[in-house]
Amino acid sequence: ADCLEVLPPAQNPDCTAEGLCGASFCSPRCNENECEEGFYPAQVGDDCYCIPREIGRAGPGDPCPHSGANRDADYCQSGLECLGVYPVQLTTLCTSDADCMDVMPPAQNPDCTADGICGASFCAPPCDENAECEPGFYPARVGNDCYCIPQEIGSSGPGDPCPFQGVHADADDCQAGLLCLGIYPDGHTTLCETDVDCMDVFPPAENPACSDEGLCGESFCSAFCDENNQCEPGFYPAVVGEDCYCIPE
Repeated sequence: ADCLEVLPPAQNPDCTAEGLCGASFCSPRCNENECEEGFYPAQVGDDCYCIPREIGRAGPGDPCPHSGANRDADYCQSGLECLGVYPVQLTTLCTSDADCMDVMPPAQNPDCTADGICGASFCAPPCDENAECEPGFYPARVGNDCYCIPQEIGSSGPGDPCPFQGVHADADDCQAGLLCLGIYPDGHTTLCETDVDCMDVFPPAENPACSDEGLCGESFCSAFCDENNQCEPGFYPAVVGEDCYCIPE
C-alpha cells in the first residue's frame, strides 16, 4: 500500500524485500507503435512495448497522479499522458500547495506532496504532425515523443524576464509560442540580497535576479529555433533537452 501513491496501480506496485517500491508487468509488443486501450507505447531499448496505464476522465492540462503529486486527482483520458515534475534535486519544501505556486507554473498544477516537497502534474496531449500544440500549451520532447505541456500565457516577449522557480516571480508570463527558460542554481547557491549581486554571475541579457530565497538565478522568454536551427539577431540557438531554443545574447 505504501507504493500505490507513487506508482500506477495498473503496473502492480510492490514493496520489495529491501523495503523499496518497485513495479512489474507483462508487456506486449507495440503494433506499428500503437497499443490497445489501457496501454501506451514506450521505447525500451530498440523495441516498442505496450505499458499498462490507468484511464480516467482528466482532460488536457488537468492534474493527474504522478510520483506523489496530485495523488487524489483522477487519471487522464485515453490518448493523454500524465506527466509531471517531482524535483528531488530542487527539494522545495512546503506545507501547502500555495508554497509551490512561486516555483512551478500554476498551469502545471503545483502540489505539496505527502513528503512535504513541491511537485506538479498534468495530462498532456501529443503534439500534432507538425510538432505544434493548441494555444495554452507548448511542445516538448519526452523521450522519443512530443507532448503538449500546459503553460501560462502573458505579454512578455522574446528575451523578457518571466516567472521561473522563484526567479522573477512578479514578472508577466511569456506570450503564446514562447517558453520560459532559466537557471535556478541550487547547486551553485550564489547568495544575494539584490539583483545587482547577480550581475557578475549570469549574462545581463538573461535577466539575472535575486530570487525570493536569496539565491541568484535568471529567466527569459525563448522562441523555438527556425527550421534551420537559426535565431533572430540578438539571440543564439541552443539545444535544451532535445529541442532548439533561441537564447538572448
